[in-house]
Amino acid sequence: MRIMGMSMLPYWLSWFLTYSIINLVISVLVTVFLSMNIILADSMPIMFGIMFLNGQALFAKILMVQSLSSNPRLAAVIVSLFFLFINIFYATM
Repeated sequence: MRIMGMSMLPYWLSWFLTYSIINLVISVLVTVFLSMNIILADSMPIMFGIMFLNGQALFAKILMVQSLSSNPRLAAVIVSLFFLFINIFYATM
């Protein structure tokens, strides 16, 4: 992309916007599903906020670890598993 004259800002903003939209759709679907079937007494905006911010944090951590790794898929798997184990650890405390 830099060969064609594009700066790095539109490149990274396009990635951020793409995954933010995907995260938004998934967060809305999970919030609606959870509020209808599983968690009936919780506020939908709070659940949506938690789901959306969790997805954004995961994306930021994947980008951070990806800069240290030569394989982007490996970085995504490592961060996702690390995030899962940390959440399980805190849930059992």
